[in-house]
Amino acid sequence: MDSFIYDKVNQMLTYAHIINEHLQGTPFLYYFDLSVDYVATHHTTVYLILSTCFIFLIFTHALVKTIINGIVNKRLAALTKQRPRILNEGHTKRILILGDSTAYGTGSNNVEETIAGRFAHDFQDVETHNYAVNGSVTKDVFLQLDNVGENQYNLVIISTGGNDTWKFSNIEKVAVYIREVIERSKRLSNGNVVLIIYNNIASGPVFPFFIRGTLLRRTDRINKLFIQIANELNIEPVPIFLEGEKCPKNFFARDGLHPSSEGYRIMYVRLWSVLYRRMYDFKLRDI
Repeated sequence: MDSFIYDKVNQMLTYAHIINEHLQGTPFLYYFDLSVDYVATHHTTVYLILSTCFIFLIFTHALVKTIINGIVNKRLAALTKQRPRILNEGHTKRILILGDSTAYGTGSNNVEETIAGRFAHDFQDVETHNYAVNGSVTKDVFLQLDNVGENQYNLVIISTGGNDTWKFSNIEKVAVYIREVIERSKRLSNGNVVLIIYNNIASGPVFPFFIRGTLLRRTDRINKLFIQIANELNIEPVPIFLEGEKCPKNFFARDGLHPSSEGYRIMYVRLWSVLYRRMYDFKLRDI
């Protein structure tokens, strides 16, 4: 076999498996289990097939991301409302919220029905700082911490990972970023940090049926990674849905992606089911 073709096919096989790992289960490559020995016998055919597959996958991946980005950004713009970053200003106890649009509260009818708004209502003598930004991936959350200045907090709530799923962020890098975010948040709050696991992104009606399987596999991998890192760093992970639990029909807002006001109520209840176990209710109230 010509050494040039042999090397090219071997390189193509490597690329194919990298792409397969990156897409986390795109069916087209899931069934390829080729070896260089097999290629040595069928090198021309295999090279052509893999070249075609490689080009097809790159094109399809870029097209799907472009379409989803366009849909999500359009709906996000329609739902996004400018909201105050600090609620109940003027108190010494503070809660910090970081993350993406679920932390910001996009999809709710008003600020009172977001996670930040519900904390502000239930703890009116506690400042609630919300520095979450719509569209943020986990890498961006680290930058949000630059807004806190010299403040210290009684509790830090992080909600991220959903955008990393459908934007196909590199999962190994996501692991590095979420670890850095948690460690820095612990230093701001004497270790009082919770990580919300928004673990139903693939259920969003906005996503076409043909990509939901891929998103579900990526979601599951990111969820397990976040829970593992949270346990390693001794903070509380808060899965919004338990294993096997179905997502309620009224969980999503009209954009088919973000939680509705009812969805945020569910998230808040699940969050407090964890916080009560750590007696955060008494830590936040003046008693």
